[in-house]
Amino acid sequence: MVAYRIPGVLSYPPSQQPSVVPFTRQPFSQPGTLNTNREHRIEQELEAEKKEIALDICQFILDMTGIIDPTPASDGTNAIISLGRGRWIDAVISVVSIAPYIGDFAKLGKLPRYLASIRKAIRIAKTDAQWSIALKSY
Repeated sequence: MVAYRIPGVLSYPPSQQPSVVPFTRQPFSQPGTLNTNREHRIEQELEAEKKEIALDICQFILDMTGIIDPTPASDGTNAIISLGRGRWIDAVISVVSIAPYIGDFAKLGKLPRYLASIRKAIRIAKTDAQWSIALKSY
């Protein structure tokens, strides 16, 4: 019978196997100096900021489609997302936006925040290639 070797972490002898988190197969992060902990915290903050920016971009797209779409689907969805994020004023603006024409002018109040989010997204994309590729898909 022929022995087969499966490539990957388990193909190493037990003494050389890297320690990994089960199920994700990502390496364990070893606590180190304060700098590595600070860098880890900065990475977590950056990931949270990326999620906020992605939601802002999605809501901006919903606002723009709400101008064109005569049904309340886009504006209603946007209101629900705003409520989930705890942004009460944005939720009220989205509910008002369900009314044609009047609500479209109410959306102008959200533009400064959307512009700030787009600037942040561009700033992050200059240094993060994966984020840049993700933004291109929008």
